[in-house]
Amino acid sequence: MCVCCPALRPRSKHPAKRYKKLLYEIFPKSPGCIFVNLSSSSSSSSSLLHQLNKSHEADDDARLTIAHQLYKAGEFKQALEHSNLVYQRNPLRTDNLLLIGAIYYQLQDYDMCIARNEEALRIQPQFAECYGNMANAWKEEGDTDRAIRYYLIAIELKPNYADAWANLASAYMRKGRLSEAIQYCQQAFSLNPLLVDAHSNLGNLMKAQGLIQEAYSCYLEAVRIQPTFAIAWSNLAGLFMESGDLNRALQYYKEAVKLKPAFPDAYFNLGNVYKALGRPTKAIMCYQHALQTRPNFAMAFGNIASIYYEQGQLDLAIRHYMQSISRDPRFLEAYTVVKIAPQSMRRGRGQQQIRKGVNYRALNNQSRNINYEVGVQIIEIYNDQVLDLLCD
Repeated sequence: MCVCCPALRPRSKHPAKRYKKLLYEIFPKSPGCIFVNLSSSSSSSSSLLHQLNKSHEADDDARLTIAHQLYKAGEFKQALEHSNLVYQRNPLRTDNLLLIGAIYYQLQDYDMCIARNEEALRIQPQFAECYGNMANAWKEEGDTDRAIRYYLIAIELKPNYADAWANLASAYMRKGRLSEAIQYCQQAFSLNPLLVDAHSNLGNLMKAQGLIQEAYSCYLEAVRIQPTFAIAWSNLAGLFMESGDLNRALQYYKEAVKLKPAFPDAYFNLGNVYKALGRPTKAIMCYQHALQTRPNFAMAFGNIASIYYEQGQLDLAIRHYMQSISRDPRFLEAYTVVKIAPQSMRRGRGQQQIRKGVNYRALNNQSRNINYEVGVQIIEIYNDQVLDLLCD
């Protein structure tokens, strides 16, 4: 037997004992690793290799169990570390590829989510859950039509896939096809009456039709089934916020982010409640929390900017408005910077010329339902200080 590592070469009359000792040092915690008599024939070496492979598989299973637990606890980055270690050792484990894709989805890295699910499908083409996860990612990317196609493939492969039916309903709701969305929600209920996502989606459908009491009942049922379901708490908070009951909204949004710390929408709305209650410092903290998990959240930058603007901190307002525009050039509220910049320049902070083309029906910073086309190009900056300020 050829042993390339000098540390493993026999140096005594009892090499088997030395190998056994060294292997214990290398694999001190490997479960189920039973060492054989290494002084026997080459078949013993083959048996040892088999034992070690089984030990690695056990280690991988243990890591995946930990990764699943971390995923459920919302510790997505730590879960990814464990899953990636398994992936490095065995890139063909489709259960791990599915989990990695789900983790990337939660981290909002939708390209990597799609990539890992595609890897799994090359190995196991009939893996319905992979199509469902890819559909979720495409929906978040804004390609609702492709998401619908992938949900339908998942359902064709697995007709009793309740989550896919519920998510398909959500996709049709985005397209404004409410009757079909309700139909698919009901199909999800028929497969799993306790599916909280379906109850939440149906609540959203009721709300979209102005049926507020029915929406409230749906969200409440989701919370009754699963009290830790943060999305339902957030949806309940939204109803109270829109009705003007800010204290109830505050209570429920706080519950949502407590249950799901990586919940940018809930943090954003919690910030809006604090802002409406006249607590700007708390509002900014919430918007910053939202940006930690969604760095391209243009509206969060815009709302921080509006608070600084109201406080007269124009430099900070400009900086955050520009960050908002860089994330989403269509974000109308951020173009308040066009109004702020000249004020800042008159106060001696630099000079710039802004050429803007605007085509819109109304400019109302309180409205987010305006048809518009906005383009703003900063074409000349004369003061390096302002350049640093705007590009920071």
